[in-house]
Amino acid sequence: LLEDDVTSIFYTEEKVLNDILDASREFLLRTRSVWNIYDVRVLSGTASYTLADSVSEPVDVFVDKNHLKQSSGLYLDYSDRAWQSNSGFPSHWRRDESADRTIVLSPTPNFTGAVLPDESLNLKVIAAQIPTQTELNVGDDVPLMSETLASFVKFRVLERIFSTAGEVRDVARANYCGTRAEEAIALVQAVMREEVELR
Repeated sequence: LLEDDVTSIFYTEEKVLNDILDASREFLLRTRSVWNIYDVRVLSGTASYTLADSVSEPVDVFVDKNHLKQSSGLYLDYSDRAWQSNSGFPSHWRRDESADRTIVLSPTPNFTGAVLPDESLNLKVIAAQIPTQTELNVGDDVPLMSETLASFVKFRVLERIFSTAGEVRDVARANYCGTRAEEAIALVQAVMREEVELR
């Protein structure tokens, strides 16, 4: 900040650490740049599955290593009016009209998968991941962020610092830092779109 200790009066270490965690979560949520694989046991007669708290956005879904197509309730209504009562091996998954981090399989599975970690007849979800950490301490790594990407998080934190009411408020610097943060997010989003298109 190139300031004296004036910022410490208004902006505590705890606040900075919380802002770093919030900024990193926003960055990962918007860019979907970190993916993970989640295994879920399939249960006969159960169409809805709630995923882990760290799931931001499902990207691909498989059942017993078979890729399922993403769909919507509207599409399924038009293609087969009885889809909600159908059971069998799933061919589609959807997220609309369901709770956060929940995916719905169609048709409803009429089989139960093996006990995890066995993958037989089970659900495998590739999804964008966000941190579940609720606090950050001095010396901790920024969760799920590479060193290169973490360097951009500072601009969002600085934007918040310079937007704070008080002696450190500086609208021009806040706008500059906000612009740099948005540029970084846009750059990573573009790279991730290209990555998805190449798959």
